[in-house]
Amino acid sequence: MEEKFFASCDNRIENYLQQQKTQLDTFLKTEAILSSENPIVVVTSGGTIAPLEKRVVRYIDNFSTGNRGARAAESFLEQHCYVVFLHREGSSCPYGRSFSKRCLDILHTWSIEGDHLSDNGQLIVPFLKLAKAIEQSRILFLTFQTVTEYLCALRQIALSLNPFGKKVIMFLAAAVSDFYVPESELPEHKISSSVLQGDEEDWQASQSYLLRLYHVPKCLGLLKSKWAPEAYVVAFKLETDANVLLEKAKKTIDQYGVDIVVANELTSRYEQVQLVTKQQTIVDRNTNDKTIEQVIVQNVLDLYQQDG
Repeated sequence: MEEKFFASCDNRIENYLQQQKTQLDTFLKTEAILSSENPIVVVTSGGTIAPLEKRVVRYIDNFSTGNRGARAAESFLEQHCYVVFLHREGSSCPYGRSFSKRCLDILHTWSIEGDHLSDNGQLIVPFLKLAKAIEQSRILFLTFQTVTEYLCALRQIALSLNPFGKKVIMFLAAAVSDFYVPESELPEHKISSSVLQGDEEDWQASQSYLLRLYHVPKCLGLLKSKWAPEAYVVAFKLETDANVLLEKAKKTIDQYGVDIVVANELTSRYEQVQLVTKQQTIVDRNTNDKTIEQVIVQNVLDLYQQDG
């Protein structure tokens, strides 16, 4: 199933991948990375879309904003890691997530000092942190939109990082679509919304639109077995039913061989998560003065160093 999925990638995806490969190769050849023992962390973030047309107007989406991945990337940077940030185009970015949402909120707090504006550091400080990380070649921004782009990009990144072995952490916080429509079954143009005129049977049929969805292939197993076998893989599991959360997290470890599953329940995910490891150790992590992402990242790095 996985091979069929990747074989179906069209020329547009190939062009997209080639552009990203050029950026990735340049980033990985920087002297800073080649001379450092610090981890290279791939942070995936934001939600994928499943298009319903080739010339996309309609698509299936999820509510992910990318905030968790963006905050996690900030924390990895603060821990002196190198970050490949694969994110949904337009979703939250590390440090940059402060800009669009807070500009108008804090505009009234700015003061004019001569010919300069002062914001008491609310925007300037994160901007300077982002600029410094970029200048020092410590972060690379790559984007995706569709679930096909995401999985193809993830495979390419993992294969490119495979030579770095255990120096690599895959922090997979993106909200990946569970279902999609294969490229071969997508209509070329926008699905018509017109109501057909005719007898009663035709009229009833025109009031509905049947959509056949296919399961998106699960690639965690390929990531651990073929793409980057030595990488330290952190997966995420989000459920609305707390009673099945830990069972599904443990199943993910047993089935795919990932190193950690960050298990979170929908209503409490900003205050509490559980880190489930191969040894079936369950660690509750409540947030105090730190963000939940800072707590997650610190514990991921601690476990990574223990296993290293």
